[in-house]
Amino acid sequence: MSDIAFRGPVSFNEADLLDAGTRDGWTHNLVFVHELTGELDVPTLAECYRRVGERHETFRTGFTRDAQGVWTRTVEARSHFGLVCEDLSHHGDAAESIARARAAEALRTPFDRARAPLLVPTLYTLAPGRWWMLYKADHVAFDGIAFAVILGEILATYLSLRRGEDPELPPPPQPRAHVTALDARLAPLRDAPPPWHTLQPPAGFSLPADPTRPDTDDPAGGRVPFVLGDPDALDALARARHVSRAAPYLVAMAAGLRAVSQRDDVGLTLIRSGRRDDEARAIAGCLAWGDAWHVTLDASDTWAEALARADAFLRDDAPWRMLYIPAVDPPTRRIVLNINRFETALELPGLRATPVADLALDVAMWSSHDLLLQVFPLPGVVFAVARYRLSRFEPSTLAKLTAAMSAAVAAMTADADAPVGPTP
Repeated sequence: MSDIAFRGPVSFNEADLLDAGTRDGWTHNLVFVHELTGELDVPTLAECYRRVGERHETFRTGFTRDAQGVWTRTVEARSHFGLVCEDLSHHGDAAESIARARAAEALRTPFDRARAPLLVPTLYTLAPGRWWMLYKADHVAFDGIAFAVILGEILATYLSLRRGEDPELPPPPQPRAHVTALDARLAPLRDAPPPWHTLQPPAGFSLPADPTRPDTDDPAGGRVPFVLGDPDALDALARARHVSRAAPYLVAMAAGLRAVSQRDDVGLTLIRSGRRDDEARAIAGCLAWGDAWHVTLDASDTWAEALARADAFLRDDAPWRMLYIPAVDPPTRRIVLNINRFETALELPGLRATPVADLALDVAMWSSHDLLLQVFPLPGVVFAVARYRLSRFEPSTLAKLTAAMSAAVAAMTADADAPVGPTP
């Protein structure tokens, strides 16, 4: 029996991540940590991971590049995915600091992308009734929605097995089917005449570097955590205005860029998941692509009008947008917003999981990112993190940007019909 079940093409967003990863190395790693407290059936949890690994081809997929630079996805016939368990409880009070060091080490260690799996779940036992669950993934294989899909299946399977039931999960859609369908959809556009490849942002569309900083691609980065607002108030605003739950965050970032650049026209590259149908939303893989968004926030505009424009962009499914970012110049790819919306405080009978948000991990920027804003809507608070290239931006610039974002959220949730006002 062959060890390989499938060989085939990669999607354009996978190829983009693979190409960048050869330059950026471990900066494409994703690390999530949850603290588990209560009663945990470790053998049952391990069985959940084994079953989920067998369901999804992503856990059996690696990527290789030939001499001409063409990438190929290789799906192995058998899954080697499973839960790694390590008991640190004998270290006593030092167990947590050791787990933190292991998380930092995991982040800095790049994957061999030719070998599956490209996600490794590790359970650290810190003390009786207390564990850290660490997920390390390569972004080319997983995005935030994929993580939510997998986590949901793990929880559903764990609950069923603990009840003595066989979990009933629908057959999972696989990434290769999505890639094939997307390739067919884009094929007519690749050789098409304008307008799709002429829809470019105007010149000078991105946030310039601070004048005291050299304009370099030094990967060293900084991190600024901040509170963005009340998730319940933001969700209520989105419902009242009939806009996407992501629209307020997009407008807040536009307001922040407007404040630091002192310009009314601002732009960013939004990481928007390419999941246009119910089947795609259930795929465990990385289907994200970037789109350049150009918005003008005039003093006379109301927050509601800005929200409507953001919503129109978010819901736009014009097929040319799928090729937008690979065709544009690097300056329009410098500023990125990533909204990580999945349930991060999780409960099962006798067990609770909460995110470990204070991990002090190294910051290194992708070659295509100068500024990355990550938004985490958590229960009771919207937590955000700004990561920025130290060679391009001053800490004072980031302080002004994050303050303006928080102020914009407060203003739009207080009165969406109020004018945006002059550039601060």
